[in-house]
Amino acid sequence: MCGFIAVYTHTAAADSSSGGPESPAAGESNTGSALRRQLERSLELIKHRGPDGCDVWVDDEATVGLGHCRLAINDTSLPGSQPLHSADDQIHAVVIGEIYEYEELRRYYEGGGYTFRGHSDSELVLALYIMHGAPGLFRHLRGEFSFVIVDERADARKVIAARDRFGIKPLFWTVDQGRVLFAAEAKAFLGLGWTPATMFQGVRKVAPGYWMEIGPESALSELGTRPYSDQQYATNAARDDGEKHDEDSVARMVQSVREKLVDAVRVRLRADVPMGLYLSGGIDSSAVAGIVAHLVSREGSTLGSCRADAAGRPPRIKCFTVGYIDATYDESDIAASIQKLADNLEDSIYHTKYHIFDLNTTAKSMLSSLPREHGIRSVLSGEGSGEHFAGYYYFTADFIQAVRSGDERIGYRIGPKEWHDTARGALLVPAGQDLCQLGARRAETVTKTLLPNTILTGVGDRFEMRNSIEGWPPFLDHHLAEHVNALPPSVKMRYSPDESQGRAQGSADDYWWKGPGSGLRSVTEKWILREAVRPFVACLLVVFDRSLYC
Repeated sequence: MCGFIAVYTHTAAADSSSGGPESPAAGESNTGSALRRQLERSLELIKHRGPDGCDVWVDDEATVGLGHCRLAINDTSLPGSQPLHSADDQIHAVVIGEIYEYEELRRYYEGGGYTFRGHSDSELVLALYIMHGAPGLFRHLRGEFSFVIVDERADARKVIAARDRFGIKPLFWTVDQGRVLFAAEAKAFLGLGWTPATMFQGVRKVAPGYWMEIGPESALSELGTRPYSDQQYATNAARDDGEKHDEDSVARMVQSVREKLVDAVRVRLRADVPMGLYLSGGIDSSAVAGIVAHLVSREGSTLGSCRADAAGRPPRIKCFTVGYIDATYDESDIAASIQKLADNLEDSIYHTKYHIFDLNTTAKSMLSSLPREHGIRSVLSGEGSGEHFAGYYYFTADFIQAVRSGDERIGYRIGPKEWHDTARGALLVPAGQDLCQLGARRAETVTKTLLPNTILTGVGDRFEMRNSIEGWPPFLDHHLAEHVNALPPSVKMRYSPDESQGRAQGSADDYWWKGPGSGLRSVTEKWILREAVRPFVACLLVVFDRSLYC
């Protein structure tokens, strides 16, 4: 939920080495009212992230300030507003995103004597910091978030900033004229008088799973971040070691993935506003939709604030997708659709704030406007599945344990359409070189680069928040991801010795090549996910995937 801006003025000599050419407070005195006006201007630039109200807080010395614009999802009452403050008014925070299992955690800490001011999940960040400090609080946080905490206690004056494990929520920072600035979107810095020579100069991102701490003794020229979480990608050899897994062990793996995924969806159904979900027709979003339907109809779960009708029927699930107008596949309006993309391109660039290499961002911006028009404030999505369940065709080489002398010819049997150049090149290495590390390399690289910097930005946070809605991806639940990352590669990309095992050659999720004999060889991506979601989706979706992106 929401957007924020934060300012921390260092007590040491101002360090302007990485900021813009002008003082951020140029023309204004260093007073609380001046800083308040700057924070309010900043929030005006990102108010699309939180249309339900804005507020700011400035300390007595006007050296620290927090601003927050609110999208009310959990606890829509006034006590759920931010900035947040501790009972003794010594610790303050701004938080965006969603913290799951907050009801259980709230009861636990209330039992331990902690007093909550409201019922917002965001207040848990403050409570966890007070109870565990940093980095201790991070192991208790489940969800997508970024936040800034200001600790004014005399023995612990500091600022803490952090971002969730996969980068679902953004956190930018920069140093300008002795001040450290934080924001959910970089454009918010402009309201503080920040005047860079370029849109990127001096601006940094807190990386996924990282945090930073700034105190009076911190040197601004040496500020940096440190990890609190790092997804482990064990080598193929460590996970498989050439072992064949029997049917019982594979069945247990399938069941464990099913349970983890259902739980990841279940905890995301709690909200005080109506919810919906994106549905592309692929296995990922269809699995989420199927699990939601199961939880609502079989377990009595609610889809946010959506409740059963007077007759006791469960609420209708609202899905948002794109497609043809009618069953005749009339393409007459394609030109008009392309024109709509062109009309929205400039807006897409403004909100993305990075180079766009396709029109997926523009299409997502248009799609994300629909939930808001239907009164939906939070939407479940399918991002993150391909990265953890090996859903990209260029992962194929990574899931081959080792290629040694004489085996290089396999690279020539896999068609260029299905085999990415880099994957094929990775196989054609000098004879005898062990390739066991590949399974770790590519999955880790994509998860830490493409996923947060492109997918979760261009088709995630920026355009959901541009339309004032929250996107919650269950596949990026860290409990699920850590479990899946520890599974053997053979259950993610499944080898099938011949086409008689039930899949048509050429389907979008099969990669085929000719073996030494007369039979065909195939590798099925996301195999264990397909098996895990069989109870929730149509059989056709399990055996055939319409698109690389779901």
